[in-house]
Order: sequence, then C-alpha cells, then structure tokens
Amino acid sequence: MPALARLAFIYGIMLTGLVQVVGSLGAVLHRDGKYALFAFLLGLTDCFFSACCFFKEKWIVHWLLSYALLMGATFLLQRGFRPSGGDLPIVSIGVAGLAILCYIARWVRTNQSERKIKFDKSRYESVWATIVDAQAESLHDLCQAVSDLPTSTKGELRQRLRMEHNCSGETQSRIPSPIVQKITSLDLLYAQGQGLYHILLDKVKTWAHVSGGKLPVDVGERQMKYIKWEAIRESSALINSVKWPRLKAPDRAVEKASRCYSGDVSKLLDVCRSMLVFDSIADLKTCMNVIALDQDIALVRVKNRLDPNHQSSETAGFRNCLLNFRIDTHLTRELCVAGHIAEIQLSTEEIIELSRDSGHARYIAFRNSRCE
Repeated sequence: MPALARLAFIYGIMLTGLVQVVGSLGAVLHRDGKYALFAFLLGLTDCFFSACCFFKEKWIVHWLLSYALLMGATFLLQRGFRPSGGDLPIVSIGVAGLAILCYIARWVRTNQSERKIKFDKSRYESVWATIVDAQAESLHDLCQAVSDLPTSTKGELRQRLRMEHNCSGETQSRIPSPIVQKITSLDLLYAQGQGLYHILLDKVKTWAHVSGGKLPVDVGERQMKYIKWEAIRESSALINSVKWPRLKAPDRAVEKASRCYSGDVSKLLDVCRSMLVFDSIADLKTCMNVIALDQDIALVRVKNRLDPNHQSSETAGFRNCLLNFRIDTHLTRELCVAGHIAEIQLSTEEIIELSRDSGHARYIAFRNSRCE
C-alpha cells in the first residue's frame, strides 16, 4: 500500500506538471507571454520533482527546497517581482517549511541510526584490529593479489565469446552470438539469475573444497554453525541442512536500483550470489586465486573491503571481499546466462559471526536512513 501511494503521488505531480506545460503552449497561442512563461516554469519544476522522487530518492529533500525556491521565483516573475496577495506566502513558504521539516526529520533519524550501530561498529573494529595484528602479512598478500587480478569488460567478454564461436563449428551452429547484452528488464535479470543459480552453487562447492571454505549449516534449535564443505559433503544430513543464499529479494532490488542506479537494473550485480567463510585470510586468498584461475570464470569487478586502507564507515565496520564475475561454459551459453554477472562474498568467521544477530537489522535501518 505505501508503494502504491508513493506511485500515485509521483504520477500525480508529473501529470500536473505536464498539464501546466501544455497550458503554457496554449497561452503562447493566445499571446499571453507572461502567463506562458509562468506556467511553463512551474510545470517544468513539477516534472523535475516527480522525476527526482522516482529515480533519485535520496535527493528528494534537497529538491523539495529547490522546488520551493523555484516556485517562489515563478510567482515573483508572474507578478512582475511584486509579491502582492497571499499566494506566494501560502504556497512557496509552505513548501519551504515542509522542506526544512524534512531536513530536520532526516537528520534526527540518521543520527538515531548512527547511534544504534555505534556499538556494532566498535565490535567490528575490535575484531578487525585483532585480524590486522595476527595476519598482517596475509592481508598484505591479499591486497597484492587483488591488485593483480584481471577483470573483463563487456566488450572483452563479447569478443572472447565471438572468437570461440568462430573456432567451434558445433558451438557456432547451436548458440547465438553475442551473448553479453545490457539488461533493462528486472524480470529478465531474475530469470537469468534463476537459471545461473544452481550452476553457481556447483562452482561454490568446488571452490570451498579446494580452499577450505565454510558454509552455514542449521544445526537445530535456531542455531547456525559454519562448517567446512569437506565435512559437509560426507554427511547427507549436513548437506540437507546447508542454508544456501537465495536470490536477492525483489523489493530490495527495486529499492537499490531506484536509490543508487537511477532505475538502471543492469547495474545490479548481486541478484545471483553466494558466500564462503574462512578461518584465516590465507585461506580466503587461496579461494580468490582459485576463482581467478578458473577457466570458466570471467572476473568483472573486485571489491576488497579487507584492505587496511578501506574506510569501513559506509558499511558500519563490516568487512568482506566481493567478487563479481560471469560463468562462461557451454551450459551457460545454451541457457543464455553466460552474460549474467553473479557475486560471491568472502569473509572470515570472526566478522560474519558479529553480523548474525540483530546488528544486521540495525545496519539496514542505518542504510535506509541514508537512502542507499
């Protein structure tokens, strides 16, 4: 219901702005230049405000104040810079007052959420300080390995696929090219993610086996324990109890695309994702190297939040290493998901354990207060 009310509000303002712009054209035909300019500016302001509400939610409060100033300027222009009457104080000053109230409310909420995560951040920083002291050399090696990792752009992967199509008559006859295309539909993005999901899980099992990676297992009584895949694979009971990550929640995907990417869903790189947990930074680095050397993997982006120089304030102290990649196999090409970008999160058990309680919920509140 709130989402429906939000859309009704946005489209209502946009429709009002379009009507005013069309009305300004009618005023031009009747040679009423002053009213035409007034209506055009006011309509344009409404259209820009509605677009901001739709595409850049975190700019709404800033644009609301600008909206009030522009509205006041158009009223002054329409009256020849003689603010007689009550329209200007009621409309313009009223909207400006609303903008100021929104600024205050947002400031209060942001400060409240920052106070709530202050304790979580201190715990993360304490664990991180321990890791830095005990595994400084491994962290240095990890940072060096990340800087040496190759990444593929869309053009490079498209060229690679096209060359392989030309070299293999069987592949060329069965699979269309190019595969890598910009996705503009969220439904199509999720369809690709669903098609790639089990292929990704098979890869994760292989990487975990080689590097000693751990997976979350439900051990009963609402208890979660991270166990190495080597031990899990020996027990059918443990295999059935593994809590595999699901596809990104559609509500969060819409929220993130709107708040961060101006509605461009092609920039969502974590719809299909997984996670591995490690006892040490050295094991994590081994896994990252295994992924990089995998012939089926085309790395696209690496975010190393385990770099000591990384500013962790944006994630409330939480740290991990994110790898975004495409899986290029004969099967993924047949399923038309070779161009889909998946994600795997690598972190240590000490850090992940801190995020399992209500701290994650507090971080979500903090993230929402910043419109991220």
